Amino acid sequence: MRERTPYILIVDDNELNRDLLLQRLRREGYELEVAEDGPSALKKISQRLPDLILLDIMMPGMSGYELITRLRADERTREVPVILVSARSETEDIVQGLELGANDYVTKPINLAVLRARIQTQLRLKRSLEEVRTLDRQKQELLSIVSHDLRSPLSGIAGLGRLLLTGELGPLTEPQQEALQDITRTAERLLELVNTLLDWSRLESGHLKLARNPVELRSILIETLQALRGAASDKRIELLLEASEEVPLLGDETRLFQVFSNLIGNAIKFSSPGGKVLVRLCRDREAACVEVLDEGPGIPESERDRIFERFYSRGHNGQKGLGLGLYICRAIVEQMGGRISVTNRPEGGACFRVCLPVSSPLPEYVRS
Repeated sequence: MRERTPYILIVDDNELNRDLLLQRLRREGYELEVAEDGPSALKKISQRLPDLILLDIMMPGMSGYELITRLRADERTREVPVILVSARSETEDIVQGLELGANDYVTKPINLAVLRARIQTQLRLKRSLEEVRTLDRQKQELLSIVSHDLRSPLSGIAGLGRLLLTGELGPLTEPQQEALQDITRTAERLLELVNTLLDWSRLESGHLKLARNPVELRSILIETLQALRGAASDKRIELLLEASEEVPLLGDETRLFQVFSNLIGNAIKFSSPGGKVLVRLCRDREAACVEVLDEGPGIPESERDRIFERFYSRGHNGQKGLGLGLYICRAIVEQMGGRISVTNRPEGGACFRVCLPVSSPLPEYVRS
């Protein structure tokens, strides 16, 4: 497939300079257009986005510095490569242009070989960035398709396993029961992994939408603890809840259950057998806060700033997960207008804290 001819806009108030650049660059096979000042350049850019802009600094009315400031403030033109072409060769002039967002700087009189190399470099970088973004988009689309195709059969396997374990379809021998429990747990873990990947894909594409309904935090916490009692029982960990009253707010009940399941599940995983995990709910006039306190090893100071980053995993018993759970938790909490943080307890263990607004509405972009 033949590559599209790069389109370059030359912005210079000096006709001789414009003609010189047109003459020299036309031989390179580029599609060229000129603008004699900032306003006419903005008009041409609004009609057609260039692949690269050659921009003079000293122009009447709107300088090159002012024009590049406007280009970088506009999302549509923010990443268009700009090479400043100017007779001003002082270090402070070059630094100012680069700090304002120029990709490169060429001084007059122009060395054609240098200009040609820098144009080619910027166009090559632009193509590489576009290719990476295309591959990333395709990867996310593939991940979403595969995850959707896996979720239904895994849900069926886990559901059928739970049904068989009830004995409603007939008695099971002890070995059969143990094997079936292993199958069901594996299917549930794979389903959790698939759901995490789907959430990450939605989050990266901007399609993770939250409901805005009245919810009761205490009820969600009780439901979450009940769902995790089996995992806690396996390690003889006592789950405790301190929540004297309901705390109503506007939010997404399913996503809040997901956040608290992740935090409490991690607390169980990292706590020593026979320990305790305390979940505490409190509120003031503006926020409701949920704290999850464990008796595990705590979070090393070197990891505390990174723990909510994408793909960062602490690992447990020599195994590492995807490193997406806390990243997704933070995204959900922040989209609800809240914040999430972690500290170490003086007596040992970690304390994860989620604070959500109880009076102010959700941000506008969450409602759409």
